[in-house]
Amino acid sequence: MSEQLDKAKSALANQNCAAILASPITATSLNSVFKQAIAKGVPAIVLNDAKGTLEGSVYVGPDSETTGQLAADYVAKKLPDGGDVALIEGDPGSSNALARGKGFKEGIAKHDGIKIVATQAAAGWDATKAQEIATTMLTAHPDIKAFYSENDGMAIGIAAAIKQAGLTGKVMLIGTDGIPQAKKYIASGKMTATVSQRPQVEGAAGVDAALWLLAGKKVPAWIEVPAFVVDADNVAQYATGMP
Repeated sequence: MSEQLDKAKSALANQNCAAILASPITATSLNSVFKQAIAKGVPAIVLNDAKGTLEGSVYVGPDSETTGQLAADYVAKKLPDGGDVALIEGDPGSSNALARGKGFKEGIAKHDGIKIVATQAAAGWDATKAQEIATTMLTAHPDIKAFYSENDGMAIGIAAAIKQAGLTGKVMLIGTDGIPQAKKYIASGKMTATVSQRPQVEGAAGVDAALWLLAGKKVPAWIEVPAFVVDADNVAQYATGMP
């Protein structure tokens, strides 16, 4: 977090940037730099990861709570008879991890018969830690029917745990982000789905927002770029790259 803050400070102070676009690790971690930028008339655009509330800044991306709810609704749709599910959360200090987890838990609570039987965070969004956690969960709760991973990197580790248990194709695995490797896993049956972001759209929209602000135009505080589910039914449309 401190490294990201130092780089943002340097960009604003030493590179005479006309606008600053960044994806903060937490919702407030770059606020000190954003405040300085806004005071100088430099647009401050937050991309994807941490939707903050700093007046004058613009957030471009999805609602992370809604992302978690999408995953919950997808699990419920695929488990009409109910069942046990597990949640592997991202880094405890991440705004995205907190919001996605909140959305998933609240989403699951709306569906009768589905129960979250295990929840644990993998510090640093680490895939190896996620694999170890999933292995332990499957031992403690052998009736788990689905995992939700708060990012795709961890989902790759969870997929390895599911495979080791001989449950590939029997236990659902839903990730988040829509990275290319996750889509390959979906196409090969190692993962069930991912709630995909749209980074190319977000990046382009962020640049547009900065240019509009520099031109003196009004821009809403939140430009929503909704996430969406990628699974076996539509993964062929997104086989390479991220939308």
